[in-house]
Amino acid sequence: MRRGIYFIIVVLLVVGGAFALARFLNENSDVIQLKFIYWQTKEVALGSLVLISFFLGVFISSLFLMGSLFSKYFEARRLRRENTALQKMMEIREKNAVTEAAAHSSSSK
Repeated sequence: MRRGIYFIIVVLLVVGGAFALARFLNENSDVIQLKFIYWQTKEVALGSLVLISFFLGVFISSLFLMGSLFSKYFEARRLRRENTALQKMMEIREKNAVTEAAAHSSSSK
């Protein structure tokens, strides 16, 4: 039941986003040319340039986010290994403590 509701919500969001995108491009259809020092673009619709800039920003931000996620992944992996090593060390110490206690109790009799 919930999957159906989620599917309908996603479809509505996609259709609404497509409608908003079409409306944005229609309202910003003025043709402009960007110039910077000696470089210039061909004449392009303003809405297209804004969308290209937006998606380029999303892409660059995603690259930074992936770098952060990779570093956190490797840190978590290192900490899991360290935790496993510490657990093994604690098991060895507990075994040694049990054998020492058994040796003390048998030698005192």
